Amino acid sequence: GETDTMIGVANYKALQVKNKVMGGFMMTGGLGLLLSGSAGETRGAPLGLGLVYFGYFALLVNFTVGLFGTQANDWLSKKMYEMNFEGYRDRAVACEAAHLLVTWLCGLPIQTYHRDHQGYPLKDQPLGRTQIFSSRRGDPAVTPRGRPFGLPPWASLEQDVEADDVISRIDEEPIRNGYTPKEIDHLSLVLMAGPVAEYTKFGTSTNGATVYQQLDTCMLMAQTAIPAEKMQGQARWAIIRVAKLLKQHDKKLTALIEALNREASLVECLAIIET
Repeated sequence: GETDTMIGVANYKALQVKNKVMGGFMMTGGLGLLLSGSAGETRGAPLGLGLVYFGYFALLVNFTVGLFGTQANDWLSKKMYEMNFEGYRDRAVACEAAHLLVTWLCGLPIQTYHRDHQGYPLKDQPLGRTQIFSSRRGDPAVTPRGRPFGLPPWASLEQDVEADDVISRIDEEPIRNGYTPKEIDHLSLVLMAGPVAEYTKFGTSTNGATVYQQLDTCMLMAQTAIPAEKMQGQARWAIIRVAKLLKQHDKKLTALIEALNREASLVECLAIIET
């Protein structure tokens, strides 16, 4: 539980900011609707009507943002990076550098690399400006197992999953082209590198939730089913292992962070790792 809290299992900065803004907007709109009647009586119909319009506008905005929640989160992630909101840019670059470093150390093939910041974390780009082929055979079409009703929304939580819990039981049917145990280990390390690096450099992790969710999806795509309680163990193993790995290569990580800040090429970044 303590480890999960430190690495930010429930933290997603964009979502937290969005919820605070929309919550305040919703409360203001609701208050406007409540006061519209008395305001119309005491100060005239235009004020009361204006409050009514504002109240319904607030409801419409909240509904729209909720409907396009993923796009709103991605947009906020980009804007917070541009503004360096509460040091967001520094944290994002540290995560991106760690993902790239561990990807190369694990020998996973790089699919795409963007010199400029694309957003972190984005739904379709969980590693930031570097994306990988998650296996040596590329990215075959793999349909993940269905999520049991009782399985937590990500792999590791402060609460435990009972091994014999029927509603948390994973479908044991093997998946063709699913990930091997070695590939799951590598993907676990690459994904957890981000929040672990952020915690190491800044003392907290602000985007752990998205990484846990991505890792959870990968484990549901394993060739051999991974029980819910072992999914938690896999995530925590990755945290411990990648923490040692990043400590061992701390100078390279620091140099990579500097390289990504100046939008270095992939060749330059790999040269840093190899030296």
